[in-house]
Amino acid sequence: MAEIRLNSGSLSQNRKKLTEKHPDHVGKINVDRNLLMDLLAKHADSPVIKLSLSAWNKTNGETGDGFLSLSVSEPYEKPVTNPWEQ
Repeated sequence: MAEIRLNSGSLSQNRKKLTEKHPDHVGKINVDRNLLMDLLAKHADSPVIKLSLSAWNKTNGETGDGFLSLSVSEPYEKPVTNPWEQ
């Protein structure tokens, strides 16, 4: 059984796509409950929470099929520095 890696997932080609309205890729992502709770607490007054999503091209070792490996995190925010403190 595959290891569940928190804040990661994958997208693969949708082999059940029957019409152009169906998605090209489907997949799942496992998000850590603590990350979700922290985000909700930090953004309690905001109707939208932005996340950063990263992807890597991978190949399934058994089938040879390609897929995207995903990672989700809080967006990186460059620290604000005061030019007068340098």
